[in-house]
Amino acid sequence: NGETVYSIANEYKLPITVIKKQNNLKSNTIFIGQTLTVPYQVQESLQIQETHEVQQTAHIQEAEMGLSEFYTVAPGDTLWNLSERFEVPFTKLKMENRLTANHIQAGQKLYISGKKNFATGKVIGAADNTTVEFYVYGEPLPLKVSHGSSVLFQKMAGKELFITYKNGALISFY
Repeated sequence: NGETVYSIANEYKLPITVIKKQNNLKSNTIFIGQTLTVPYQVQESLQIQETHEVQQTAHIQEAEMGLSEFYTVAPGDTLWNLSERFEVPFTKLKMENRLTANHIQAGQKLYISGKKNFATGKVIGAADNTTVEFYVYGEPLPLKVSHGSSVLFQKMAGKELFITYKNGALISFY
């Protein structure tokens, strides 16, 4: 009771379209007691992901964990500009990620705390060097990204992604 196609997709970090296609659903309507399947490869991947997450949680409460809540540091990112982009206090960002210095490296994963939004969105394209637009819930949604990374999204125009965002800034996408 209370589950939706969206909540199930969110739980397995999948686009809604994958759940619908796997289960031959023509709409987002599901019923209490209905059995839905998740692709085997995704289940296997989630088991690996869960093992990896447990290993990373020494400093972050397990209740707050989720791969989509981690931001991958891009070239040119600093703790300060990430703090501003995600509206997380600098000291909190540093403390929650157990950082002893102010330096971060491209490719490093940082936990972004606070309330996040999860949605399936179609990439519209780059609005400028630091903004990408997605089509979400029938509306354009501009999200801030690292300087220059909008070029990557321009190449993905038309592609549907599962996105995590906070305060108008993109955290992750799948």
